[in-house]
Amino acid sequence: MRRAFESPEVAGVTIFSRYVAVLAENKRTWPQRALQLQTLPETTSHELIHTYVNSTLGQLKSDIPPWFSEGLAIYFSGSETKHTIVTPNFTISNSSTEDYQLYDTTFKFLEARYGRERLLELINSSIQEADPSILYLDLDISDDQRLVSLARAWSQQRNNLARGGIIVVTLIAALLLWRSAPEYNCPNCGHAGRKKDLIDEMYCPNCKRPYDRAVPW
Repeated sequence: MRRAFESPEVAGVTIFSRYVAVLAENKRTWPQRALQLQTLPETTSHELIHTYVNSTLGQLKSDIPPWFSEGLAIYFSGSETKHTIVTPNFTISNSSTEDYQLYDTTFKFLEARYGRERLLELINSSIQEADPSILYLDLDISDDQRLVSLARAWSQQRNNLARGGIIVVTLIAALLLWRSAPEYNCPNCGHAGRKKDLIDEMYCPNCKRPYDRAVPW
């Protein structure tokens, strides 16, 4: 068991489709304990999905690619979710590895192309027939590598669109803020507003006196 958890990135393991081991050591601080409480259910679900898939595949599971076996466990358990605990003095968080994030992206890509209901049907067929290619052949994708490559490109495109949307929203907000900023501040009564509201373009609409001291009264 120690050998199975030699890597600090491993939080749970499934052995022989029969045994599940999940790390749940006592944490010293309350933020660490809070983070563990958030992640333990997902880790346990992740491993239980492995037990189901592996027991269904039987001896054939050795030929199943990681994107399929790990992607299924991540997709159904939500174990790719990043958890963060914020304290007054520091922040601790956990996130999945780069490979796991890519496996999760692959299944999100498939869901985007098929819709969830159709994807669930294909997942069931792929497990029963021990054939991951069932998930992508209908999309005219030739092999696993092509699938993962397309999923990565799809994710990058979505991120670029999201960043572009943030920039547009920021520019619009800046423009609205600029347009709403007062163009004059009356030195007599303190009234502020836009120049279009001035009387004869020089008199404060509130006190009827010049908003500019250089203008004679």
